[in-house]
Amino acid sequence: MADETNAKQYSWLSDTARDYVERGATERIAFIRAEHFVVHPQMQRALIAMDYIFTQPRKRRMECLHIGGPSGTGKTILTKHFLRRNNIPTEQDGFNVRTRNGIASVITADLSGIASESDFYRCIADGCIDRDNTALRYSADGLFRIIKNRGSHLLLIDEADRIAELPKVPQRDILAQIKRLTNTFEMGLVLLGTRKLDALLNSEDTLRHRFIPDVQLTPLSDLGQLRAFVVNLAKRMPLRSAPTIDNAKCIRVIFENTGGRQPNVSGLIRRAAIHALVQGGESLNSEVLSAGIADPYLHAAPGGIDE
Repeated sequence: MADETNAKQYSWLSDTARDYVERGATERIAFIRAEHFVVHPQMQRALIAMDYIFTQPRKRRMECLHIGGPSGTGKTILTKHFLRRNNIPTEQDGFNVRTRNGIASVITADLSGIASESDFYRCIADGCIDRDNTALRYSADGLFRIIKNRGSHLLLIDEADRIAELPKVPQRDILAQIKRLTNTFEMGLVLLGTRKLDALLNSEDTLRHRFIPDVQLTPLSDLGQLRAFVVNLAKRMPLRSAPTIDNAKCIRVIFENTGGRQPNVSGLIRRAAIHALVQGGESLNSEVLSAGIADPYLHAAPGGIDE
C-alpha cells in the first residue's frame, strides 16, 4: 500500500527516483550527481548496432562498426551503458578487463594518449594483460593470441580518431593490425571517434567493406528531441514537486546554454535539481534552471547539507 501511495504521490518520477525521493538530502544529491543514461533515437540506433556486432558468430572477416560524432555527443557514456546492459561489469582497479560468465568477452581501449604504433598495443594490453607482464605488451602476435585465448569476442576502441592524427606509416600499420584482429583472430570491433576517422577508414578498401553502415551521434539540435530528453532526465531527479521545465522557453534556454550536447544538458539539469533540493522548492523550474546556469558550482558538493 505504501508503494502504491508513493507511486501516486510522485507519479512524474521514475521508479528508481521514487525509491530515493523520501530519503535525506545527502543521499538524494549523490543520486542526482550519478550518471543517468537517457535513451534517445540516436542512442537507440547505436545500441542496436553495437548489439549486432557483439552477437555475431565468430568467422573470418568479422563485421565492424564505427560510431562517429563530435565531442560531447555521448559516445563514452554509450559505451558504459552498453557494458552495463549486457551484464559486463567494469573493474575498479584500472585494468579495464570485462568479464562475462568467466570469459573476457569485451575489451575496451582508450587511444586518447597514443603517439605511436606501440602505444596502440599498450592501450589494448591495458584492457587484458597484467601491467607487470611487459614482455607481450608491444608484440601484436603475442597480444592478439592472448586476447583470443581468453575468449574475447569484441574490442571497443574509444577516441579511435587519434589514429588519423599519427604519421602515415604507423597509421598504415595499425590499420593492418585491425584487419588481422577482425580476420585471423575473429574479433568484432567497434570504433568510436570523430569524423577524422571517416576518411582514414574509407581509404582502405578491404577494411571499409567490413564496416556496417556507421552511426553518427549529433547534438540534440531538434528542440522536440531535446525536450523529450529533458523530460526523461527530469523523471530521474528525486524531487518532491513536479517539474515545469518542459515548456518552449525553458527548452530554448537549455539549448542556448548547452548546444544540445548530451553531457552538457545532463550536467545543467543535475545542477538545477540540486539547487531545487537545497533551496527547498523541490521542483525543476525556470528559477533553478537560471541558478544552475549562473552559478554552476553552488551546492555542487553533497557534504554539509542540513537534513
